[in-house]
Amino acid sequence: MASPLNRRSFLLLLSAVVVAILIVGYRRTVSLERQPIDRPIQFLKDDAIKGSDAMLENGATLLIGEIHGTWEIPIAVASLVRQALATGNEVILCVEIPTTEQESIDRFLNSDGEDRAVDDLLDTPFWVGQDGRASVGMFAMLELVRRLRSSGHEVHVHAIDLDWTRQPAEASAYYRDQAMAENLLQVRKDSPAAILITLAGNVHTRTAKGAPWDDQYTPMGWFVSQSLPDLVSFNIQIAGGDAWVMTEQGEGERALSGKNQGDDPFLLIDDTREIGYDGVFYIGRISAAKPVFTRVGGG
Repeated sequence: MASPLNRRSFLLLLSAVVVAILIVGYRRTVSLERQPIDRPIQFLKDDAIKGSDAMLENGATLLIGEIHGTWEIPIAVASLVRQALATGNEVILCVEIPTTEQESIDRFLNSDGEDRAVDDLLDTPFWVGQDGRASVGMFAMLELVRRLRSSGHEVHVHAIDLDWTRQPAEASAYYRDQAMAENLLQVRKDSPAAILITLAGNVHTRTAKGAPWDDQYTPMGWFVSQSLPDLVSFNIQIAGGDAWVMTEQGEGERALSGKNQGDDPFLLIDDTREIGYDGVFYIGRISAAKPVFTRVGGG
């Protein structure tokens, strides 16, 4: 979930919406149009993310709390993955995508990236989502990781989210965050020396219990921190811009405020700024990344 979500009831409503849009036959009832990518898919310049070197050690676990539906955040995370690979370590990127998508992700990462491979990746229930996670920015991130892998780097992507089409309607946010944490911890157990970078909504990556809308909310980050006390959680900071997010008013582009701290992204440890995070990942100005498929009629 992205930061605009601010009520416990809305979390439950959003879960129901996700179920609704991922059910079998969705494409038959809603007209969907695939969005072209009208900007180059490329990494940030070499060593662009200042302050990252000290974080990218053997066995490090980083949680990146994002705002969904942007172009710049996934690109910055892919660039962070590339910088992590420069250390010579195996790198694993965990993402807030249902585990049922793992096979299609693996096929894509091992493909040539041509149109047929892209179509195969995107022809799954996840990519019709409208909440900002299934964006052209997220696809661009996977494409950049595929390029790293095709050039011989030891990099992997693991989907850690639940498949909401297979969960009971009353399944709680607690259950979802706990399940994501268990999936992430299994990845860590299987690859103890890898640099593990997890990208998920900034509600999930907090390491402290509670949220403005629910003081009992227990995020994925808290569960993980009980087993991995040395993990580092970063909240995204921006200089303002737009994002494609789902709010109580529906999904779409929304203007977001921020503080301009320059043009260059950086990682900074600073546990005084916000409870539940160890530091910030400053991105700069952001722009909205539309869903891979947008609705163009009925349903």
